[in-house]
Amino acid sequence: MTDLTEGEVIQLRRKIFLTIQSSMEFEEAAHKLMQLRLAPGLEREVVNMIVESCAQARTFQRFYGLLAQRFCVVGSEYQQSCVDAFGDQYESCHRLETRQLRNIAKLFAFLLHTDAIPWTTLEAITVTEEATNPSKRIFLKVVFQELFTSMGRATLQGRLADPSMREPFRGLFPKDHPR
Repeated sequence: MTDLTEGEVIQLRRKIFLTIQSSMEFEEAAHKLMQLRLAPGLEREVVNMIVESCAQARTFQRFYGLLAQRFCVVGSEYQQSCVDAFGDQYESCHRLETRQLRNIAKLFAFLLHTDAIPWTTLEAITVTEEATNPSKRIFLKVVFQELFTSMGRATLQGRLADPSMREPFRGLFPKDHPR
């Protein structure tokens, strides 16, 4: 019998959300969530719930960044889920309120700063007048302001100028048109 309503996924998302919200520290939340014994492919739901919980907070809380970082370190499937979530959030950020947009941008800036996700994640971005909207530009502004604040100008500039990252940053710093 096939569950067409995805009731099991909804129940899992509820359990993940309640676990995150009831935990006092990120280590406690990570430990409890790792005890869930997820079926392969459901790692994405953990990452999505961390991102959604972070978005709902009044202000960005390091708790969510540390929790996401812990899962990125635990397994490559979680890290890939975070990379995929970055692309998804960037593409759909026009649907978010400003507070949610800022919280999610700060979450991903934290993950980039701590190298929990690779900097090649930024290849999902194409900065052109046609490809961006005000929400995407605000998202990018917050990400880079947070990176600047946490890393410092010299370190961030060095990271962005790294020759090995030229290809992933091609869309971020387009050089194919004078404008």
